[in-house]
Amino acid sequence: MALRLVEAIVPSDRKSTLEEALSDIKLRSLRTESISEGRLLVRVLVEAEGSDAVVGALTQHFEHAEEFEAVILAVEAALPRPPVDDEEEDAEEDTGSEESRAGNDDGEDSKSSRAASRVSVEELHAGVMDMSRLTPIYLALVVIATIVAAIGLRRDSPAIVIGSMVIAPLLGPSVALALATTLADWPLGRHALKANVSGFFLCLTLSFLIGLAVPVDPSVGEIASRTFVGHSDVVLGLAVGGAGVLSVTTGVPTALVGVMVAVALLPPLVVAGLLAGSGYWAGAWAAGLLIATYVITINLAGVLTFFVQGVKPRSRWEAERAKKATRVGIFLWVVLVGALATLIALVEFE
Repeated sequence: MALRLVEAIVPSDRKSTLEEALSDIKLRSLRTESISEGRLLVRVLVEAEGSDAVVGALTQHFEHAEEFEAVILAVEAALPRPPVDDEEEDAEEDTGSEESRAGNDDGEDSKSSRAASRVSVEELHAGVMDMSRLTPIYLALVVIATIVAAIGLRRDSPAIVIGSMVIAPLLGPSVALALATTLADWPLGRHALKANVSGFFLCLTLSFLIGLAVPVDPSVGEIASRTFVGHSDVVLGLAVGGAGVLSVTTGVPTALVGVMVAVALLPPLVVAGLLAGSGYWAGAWAAGLLIATYVITINLAGVLTFFVQGVKPRSRWEAERAKKATRVGIFLWVVLVGALATLIALVEFE
């Protein structure tokens, strides 16, 4: 069970407000300590999925206080271990169902439930920003993954191709772009686009040069399988995008989901470069269409998943702007998915 420690400084004369703000949130522990005149240090231990509710409550009640500041820390372990009480959980679910049937604040309950199932927006933003930074390490991993994938594709070795998928750092920028759309965070969007475009361009250029230097057989299974686009690839892209976002919003380790995203992006990108470098332009075009399908569907699923989980800025005016940006983003991605589905149908018909 992932835990978070939220440390905050609030005015010491508003301790009752603090207790009231956190009274409806399920906490592992709450401790306060006076650190100076007029300043109170608050330590809240909570499950990762509940950290957004804690930070939201603190922000709502204390954001205008001069003393207020907060940090969120990941907790490796804590003692004593929390008890596992299925009956209590079932009772809570039954209570929630009864309240829902009674029609008491359905909209607010729904929003609280969605927020309680993910990490805080601040933690999410910081983590995704780190994952999408264009650094020498990121570029080095792209180069290594491209070389490994090219070798695996030419040898028709699924094991080597999977190894390249593990190396490929393509999860972060893809998730960051979806989050930037959901939050209307244009600086984050620029970071994500820069990392995405740089990684794609580097991978495609390197694989093109490899295709020029060594012979490539387009009939090899690992290569040929990525020169065909079907409607199942649209479904795969949607599944991968949703899984990638869920992995970061719930604090689940992203290694396995990173492999899923790499499955969708890196191998067909390398195939397109290899075939183009060897002069097989029809196959390269088909691999390029597959890449476009995955990029569009991954981003659509990512934005939808963030939206369903209630990810949005905390201030009202930023939330309104983000809501508009999300609607526009979803509309554009849906239009592109529709265009791709039509193009795929025409290709299949031919």
